[in-house]
Amino acid sequence: MLAKKIRKTVFGLIHEELIKSCENPREIDCNEIHKSAKKIYKKLSSIGILQMYNDHKKKKVIDYLYKNLDKSMFMYWVNGTPEKREVRLKEYVNHYYAQMSNLEIAAICEKLRLF
Repeated sequence: MLAKKIRKTVFGLIHEELIKSCENPREIDCNEIHKSAKKIYKKLSSIGILQMYNDHKKKKVIDYLYKNLDKSMFMYWVNGTPEKREVRLKEYVNHYYAQMSNLEIAAICEKLRLF
């Protein structure tokens, strides 16, 4: 059985995606979107729900790392332009995330209250 917070987070992600996919935000029918989100959620298996949650968790951790490095002077003089620095920082953060231990990821997730 999946934790309630995981299920709630994944349902929220599905709901957000449906809202973003609407062409005209003024014509959003909340009840219809909620029903559509329920249908999509019910079709997902436990593995699909966990995969979606893990992807969300990975994105949040990478964003956290990027924001912290972006505030610093890390790679400031090396790359010449702000655009190049941004690309290099994203590259570095993705590589760093791949090298992180589960304990480090868990510590950041706890700080971000993802558990």
